[in-house]
Parts: sequence; structure tokens; C-alpha cells
Amino acid sequence: MKKIIGVLTVVSIAFFAVSMTIVKSDSQVVKQDEKHIFKYVKAAEFKKLIDAGHGIILDVRTADEFKKGHIEGAVNIDFYGQTFKENLNKLDKSKAIYVYCHSGGRSGKSMKMMTTMEFTEVYNLIGGFSNWPYK
Repeated sequence: MKKIIGVLTVVSIAFFAVSMTIVKSDSQVVKQDEKHIFKYVKAAEFKKLIDAGHGIILDVRTADEFKKGHIEGAVNIDFYGQTFKENLNKLDKSKAIYVYCHSGGRSGKSMKMMTTMEFTEVYNLIGGFSNWPYK
């Protein structure tokens, strides 16, 4: 009986770990409640959101990367800049923020930072600008 319970426990833990990975990769929601939404979105959804015109497009790449190409209307705040967090704080936190970088790493870290900074709605472009087909 103890062996059966042990095996079931191991199987349950393994199933839970696999299902958590699936949920994370499918839903891409970092945080969502009645007042907040922080979500990773694919390029097509990101485009629909920014085309609605109700938010701020935030490019967190370096100035050199930004000059080589960016999403039209984007504001550039360099993730590596010494005043990055201070500059984030200057953004209107009541507006939706559409954040991206080159491949998604810096923008993911930026979004995570924004979850603690009173932002209410942040969308991160999956794959970043390198995955943006609307150039």
C-alpha cells in the first residue's frame, strides 16, 4: 500500500510539473485579476492591441537598436540605461503598455518589474522585434 501511495505521489508530482509547463506556454498570462493584466502576446495580437491606440508602445532596446528599426510610435527607454526604472515611473500607469525588445528577454524582465510598480496593463511581444512581421 505504501508503495502504491509513493508511486501515485511521484506520478502526481510529475503530471503537475508537466501541466504547469503547458499552462505557462499556452496561456502566457503572468498576472491577471480584476485590476491588473500582465500578458505575453504573439505579434498578431500585439498589433491589434497597438492599432486600437489606447496605450504606450515601449521599446526597451538600446538607442542604436532603436535607430535601426522600431515599431511606429514607440517610445525608447533603454533597459540597460542607469535611469531605466526612473524613466518607467514617468509613464502613465493607467494606460496599457505594449513592451518589446529584440527577442523578449529584456521586455520580459521589464514587464516583471512593472508588476511591482503600479502599472495596470502590460503586454509583452513574444519573440520581440525580431519576431515582428509588420516592418
